[in-house]
Amino acid sequence: MRRLLLDKPDPIILCLGAHSDDIEIGAGATLVHLMEQAPRASIHWVVFSGEGKRADEGRSSAALLAHWRHDLHQDHRLIAELTGQTFRDHLILEYEILKYDGGLGSPNVYVPVSTAEANRKVDHLLSTFTSQSSKYWFTDETLRAFMRVRGVECRAPSGYAEAFFGSKLVFEGSAARDI
Repeated sequence: MRRLLLDKPDPIILCLGAHSDDIEIGAGATLVHLMEQAPRASIHWVVFSGEGKRADEGRSSAALLAHWRHDLHQDHRLIAELTGQTFRDHLILEYEILKYDGGLGSPNVYVPVSTAEANRKVDHLLSTFTSQSSKYWFTDETLRAFMRVRGVECRAPSGYAEAFFGSKLVFEGSAARDI
């Protein structure tokens, strides 16, 4: 595995999600990790749909990540397509969501996270998005297991990671440090 380091101490991160819990499911531990590594980071959060309790959950949530363009869920896929068209010159990391439809791919960017960061993600999801508690897949075990699979793939020291799909990554100058 090669490393890509953030070359700015105060990066600007835009998180886009179709539903109120998507960002946290796909990138929650990564965002916790980034906030700890770059405390001056500016994180902007945009959720495109939600009504009733789901909308309220999105507003009560914590703090350029977007859905994967090959996601089988049509509104996830649409957000990813529009993101690529809108932000052509930005680093875009597309996150994945574990779901009934399947459709998981082979990501090419991994963020190893600590056990504490993985725990923080799972605890936040289960305590904040209570409207999802009746879903058979929305469990501590499932959320943790998915991070464990990605952790195995990148040999994460903690055993946990989140994974992304990166395209058009350009390495030059100081951004190529430690590669």
